[in-house]
Amino acid sequence: MILGVPWAIVLALLTEVAVFRLCRTPLSFWSIAGGTVGANAFSWFVGVLIIRFFPIPMLGTWEDRQFQVHYEVMWVDLAFLIACILSTILEYLIWWPIGRRHAPHLLRATFCANLASYTVLGVIGLVLSHDILYL
Repeated sequence: MILGVPWAIVLALLTEVAVFRLCRTPLSFWSIAGGTVGANAFSWFVGVLIIRFFPIPMLGTWEDRQFQVHYEVMWVDLAFLIACILSTILEYLIWWPIGRRHAPHLLRATFCANLASYTVLGVIGLVLSHDILYL
């Protein structure tokens, strides 16, 4: 943890800030950093509310558990893709009032930043879960 925040989240946020800077977004570094944290907090909050509507059932027997692991892996992949798309839309809605004049540029930067940060989180998740999934 870095200042009480899991290092994967810090790395994902830093990735987003870096991509925004690489996309030559016409905002200052501190505007990008603050906007990234705020937009991601909003996106996370909406995601927490939405996920409550998608329960994953717990199954009992060993055969059911084998199916459940396969089902959960497929669900996680789909949920990850949906979360990335939804996050891009939600974060762009946060960025739009800040940089209205540069709206198309901000949409591209938001998409690229989210794609990069979700890639970072996905790689971290795969690396950390590798031992658990393939025992």
